[in-house]
Amino acid sequence: MPNRLQIPTPLFLFIVLIGAFLGQFDLFVVNVAAPSIQHSLDISDTSLELVVAGYAFTFAASLITGGRLGDLYGYRRIYVLGILAFSLTTLLCALSANGLILIIARLLQGGAAGLMIPQVLALLTTSLPADERLPAMGWYGAATGLGSVLGQFAGGALVTWNAFGLGWRWIFLVTVPLGLLIACTAWRLLPSASGYRSRKFDIPGTLGLAAAFGLIIGAFLIYGYRREWMVPVLLASLGLILLAITLSHEWHLLRQSGDPVIDIRLFRIPSLWRGLLAICIFMLYFSSFIFLLTNVLQRGLTLSPFLAGLVFVPSGVAFIVSSLLFRRWAAGHQSLAILTGCCVTTAGLGMAAWGTLFTVSPVWFLLAAVITTGCGNGLILPVLMGFSLRQVPVLQAGMGSALLSTAQQFSSALGISIFGTLFYVMSASVGLIHAMGWCVLLQIVCLVVVVLITGNGRQRTRRFDIQ
Repeated sequence: MPNRLQIPTPLFLFIVLIGAFLGQFDLFVVNVAAPSIQHSLDISDTSLELVVAGYAFTFAASLITGGRLGDLYGYRRIYVLGILAFSLTTLLCALSANGLILIIARLLQGGAAGLMIPQVLALLTTSLPADERLPAMGWYGAATGLGSVLGQFAGGALVTWNAFGLGWRWIFLVTVPLGLLIACTAWRLLPSASGYRSRKFDIPGTLGLAAAFGLIIGAFLIYGYRREWMVPVLLASLGLILLAITLSHEWHLLRQSGDPVIDIRLFRIPSLWRGLLAICIFMLYFSSFIFLLTNVLQRGLTLSPFLAGLVFVPSGVAFIVSSLLFRRWAAGHQSLAILTGCCVTTAGLGMAAWGTLFTVSPVWFLLAAVITTGCGNGLILPVLMGFSLRQVPVLQAGMGSALLSTAQQFSSALGISIFGTLFYVMSASVGLIHAMGWCVLLQIVCLVVVVLITGNGRQRTRRFDIQ
């Protein structure tokens, strides 16, 4: 049963969704500031790659563990622990004296985010009345959209500001007070969930899943930066073998009435497996489109990092507005909302394809495209979250949320790797701008697949008993 709220719903949403905002902000804020970090600390290209990608690496690897800890020990407790750890590791990033310390701090920061983020969706699912959960996903979408937009903008703006000569360190310092304040407030005001009925912790499964996902995602990240096959293929193969062994262990533990870190029976829930598949396909487009556009704006159209960051602001604003404006309608018409969002996003991608393939100056087409796709994405992503979790039992909300977050991170790395490779291969013969146009046409196919997966009009909303 949901935990009864003792505080107004808007205050509850603000406290919880700050976690989603912070996780997205620090995922994006480093990208534009990366050259300044490299110059300030005099680090190599490889070290800079670890600074940028290390966060995503440990973030994705720790999400399932974070979700399970929430199920076991209570979502409020792990959320507060996660946001405190996130704030302290963010401060460590800001105080880093050299590249090695910054890399370690970013790895720890990603792990803290993996504790924090699953509790956000789990708290929304377990603490709100049934009629408020799906509309709350619109606010979740707004928080993540705001985090990504401000992250991309702040990375350039704060470095340019350079108050007290601290330069890039401001990209980390600005969020530390907010995180500490929210941690204290959350402990006092959020509902205290008792957690899952058993407190046994599956250490082999936890370590196995974290290592497996770390190896697989690490392979995509390394390939995305290095364009080498041997090491990524070896890492991915080891990760898949370890994943198979771990899932076998989880199934054996489940049959012995134990408490596995991931309950494989969750994949029997129609809304969850369909939602996971749809989110994976959607993120192939979403992450890669941002990656391609960043390259075209800075390398193809020679915009400065600050101006390139500004281009993404209208997209984020459109994302936030659409996710909030249509949240209640979307909650009651999920499949139709996803279809509508995919159609709007497809129209935006069509503008991008036309501008990059058939015009001499595509910048205005690209600006129109990011605004239009932002509107569509604001409908799609929050609704997919609610669509996926609507049948998940309350006691497995943390695990279900972690699976969704892991799927997002895994598919983001995969999307950048696949479309990034295609983009660079084609750009050698047709140029960066035209290469993006051909990639965008393939991204439209991803949206068609999302509609096919989620388009069944009949929506069963009852929660499944997987015992």
